[in-house]
Amino acid sequence: MKDKYEKVLLGVAALIAVAMIVLGVMKLGAVEEDFPEAAENPRDADAIAAEEVVADAASALSKPPVLAKVSTPKGREVKSFTPVNLFVRKGAPMNETVDPEAPGEKPVHPPIPNSWWLKYGMGKEMGYGNAPQRDFDGDGFSNLEEYKAKTEPNNKNSFPSLFAKLKVASIEKEQWYLRFSNFGGGALSFRIEGIQGGKKVENRMRGGLAVPPGTEFFEEGPYQKRFKFIELKTEEKNGIPKDIAMVEDLKQGKEGKMYSIPSGSHKTFQNDYTGRLYLDTPDTKDNVFPVEEGMSFSLPFDPDAAEKPYTLKEISGDGTTAHLLWLDNGETKELELKVEN
Repeated sequence: MKDKYEKVLLGVAALIAVAMIVLGVMKLGAVEEDFPEAAENPRDADAIAAEEVVADAASALSKPPVLAKVSTPKGREVKSFTPVNLFVRKGAPMNETVDPEAPGEKPVHPPIPNSWWLKYGMGKEMGYGNAPQRDFDGDGFSNLEEYKAKTEPNNKNSFPSLFAKLKVASIEKEQWYLRFSNFGGGALSFRIEGIQGGKKVENRMRGGLAVPPGTEFFEEGPYQKRFKFIELKTEEKNGIPKDIAMVEDLKQGKEGKMYSIPSGSHKTFQNDYTGRLYLDTPDTKDNVFPVEEGMSFSLPFDPDAAEKPYTLKEISGDGTTAHLLWLDNGETKELELKVEN
């Protein structure tokens, strides 16, 4: 019985297939009757019209565009495709916009004129209440600092002098004192005690060795060849004559500095200062570098730099203030910096 059903189904399928073929042939003839021109010439009128439209479009695109002038509600002309930043005063309706560059409009953030913000594409930046203190380009300088220095606030490679960001992290002090013995004949024997690298050090001229005026001393050891004996003179204090040795410092940064060293056991302390400086910028804030008193340096700090326009002139007596010098367009300027708390 099952075999009979399968034979019947196959027969029905064959009849359906034959019927579809016949209908297809009949339909083909009907299409030719309905669209005789299309059958004879497949290129119809719509295709020709499309070609003409494309040709017209190509011709139009080959000509330079003519853009209509665009102005703000206050009449300020702006370039097309450039956003115009408008603002609304606090409490005013949203449709009462303000053109910040309109004639007579007050600066949003004095002393920076509104036109400065718009010039550098910072209209949105101007909308912040703390806009002058913000750093739009992330170079470590605020918008106000860039305005004052006439640099580009939207260019990380354009910034004011790094000297403006120089800070003093701490000041280190190393003390020392000189004494001498006078064996007659104008020659003196010197001894020094001090602190170097956090450790107590000492040097002396042994075996009765003495030097005449005009001679460098300490041939080796701590403070080697740092000093020169200039002259021995006598001064009266309270009617009592006292020998005073005049000694010149030869240390780099302190060349020419003179010290008056009294005879006897009295200790006249002197100080060697080192300022630990840093630049208060995001990229260099943690990079503290040492500069000895009297030495010059570069910014960013490079101990091997060919040019070192900045100088740590001196540290004030209380050891809390650094006096710095630098050249600005050939003019020497001075700045005092306190140690940061």
